[in-house]
Amino acid sequence: MAKPKEPQIPVDDAIIMDLLTLVNEDDYGIEIELTLTIGGNIVSGLLISATAYYEGVIETYKKDQQSTVEKIVSKRLENLQEKYKKQKEEQKDQDKDGEENLPKFIHLKNARFNPVAGQTNSFNNSDTYWRGHVSSLDGFSFGTL
Repeated sequence: MAKPKEPQIPVDDAIIMDLLTLVNEDDYGIEIELTLTIGGNIVSGLLISATAYYEGVIETYKKDQQSTVEKIVSKRLENLQEKYKKQKEEQKDQDKDGEENLPKFIHLKNARFNPVAGQTNSFNNSDTYWRGHVSSLDGFSFGTL
């Protein structure tokens, strides 16, 4: 029986791409503490899957739904989550055909942002979710601020 094909990960991004693939393919809710450097800024939090990101952001909006705008945003996020689920299923089918789909986004939970050296600022609460492009990543380290 043929061994499943491992995705070809660029050598210079191998560690972070492997971590992103791990959390996005995981059904058990793996979370990994990371601190990222992006454009001279530092973002720190728990690396989570795109699925967990959507679920967390939607849940946060549902808790805070007081205005019409918050209700509209919540509904739009739910629609995007459904599209993501469909896309993920399509990608599984493509992966079976030998095509690879490496993650393009990084998702953090309990994000903390350090815009100025020496100042660590939390966003509004511990339920802050952050999303960024993998292509913008300058560096990373394990652990959080």
